[in-house]
Amino acid sequence: MDEKIQKQFYFGVVEFSPDGSLIAAGEFGWADRPRDVSKEEWEKRAPWYEIALWDVKERRIRTRLKGHHIVGPSELRFDPEGKLLASVGAGEIKIWRVQDAQLVSTIQYDADAIAFTPDAKALIAIGPKSSLKAWDTSSWRERWSTNFSEETDGTSLAVSPGGKLALVGTRDGEIVICDLQKALEIIRLKAHLDGVRHVLFSRSGKWAASAGKDKRIVIWTTDRWEPWRVLDGHTDEVVSCIFGPDEKILISVGLDKTIRFWDTATGAPIHGKRGP
Repeated sequence: MDEKIQKQFYFGVVEFSPDGSLIAAGEFGWADRPRDVSKEEWEKRAPWYEIALWDVKERRIRTRLKGHHIVGPSELRFDPEGKLLASVGAGEIKIWRVQDAQLVSTIQYDADAIAFTPDAKALIAIGPKSSLKAWDTSSWRERWSTNFSEETDGTSLAVSPGGKLALVGTRDGEIVICDLQKALEIIRLKAHLDGVRHVLFSRSGKWAASAGKDKRIVIWTTDRWEPWRVLDGHTDEVVSCIFGPDEKILISVGLDKTIRFWDTATGAPIHGKRGP
């Protein structure tokens, strides 16, 4: 595509590198139609999909990763060392080397969500036919594959700090806890009245949290997998949440255009900030 042609583009997913120096942003859009090309012909051309790597300090795009087609990346994940970036799109997982922006491997797997293990030695993914898979990051060969005990339409995935457990959120409001060392499902719990949008572990691994389309956040104890606190306050779906470094605060973001802060010990709201 001629770089002189003005592009109209939109951002999809974004991800910070572990050290905070880079932002990976999935972009998609169309170039403005040249005068000598008819509208009908231009609409037949596929839009372009790229991943922009932004330098946070210099506030500029360092490079663009090109390789996704048909649809843009639906999820981006840096490995814990910040050396690799995994992107999901159109039935593929693409692995990029960050240093020189080279495509390292393409895995044919229609993943719903992905996560690296904390030691950066494996990539975990949930996908079609209720499957959970792991690939070795040194060879990108499949380590193991297992199926859930019942049909599971996954939406989100997190790996525990020790790398022993995977937490899966589902579209029917459940969370599924899996043993990654034994490649099997441990327990399945009803978490929300509607689909789960996001799951995560705290830094210590003592807590986990799930955010749902039912406007709620549930904080879980990971020793017994019992609900510790249910946080109500958002007036629309909760898209994401994160524990603070000391785990005393949880921050959530919702489609109600608010960022909310919660006391994890009591479940009480601290304060919130409304967006534009």
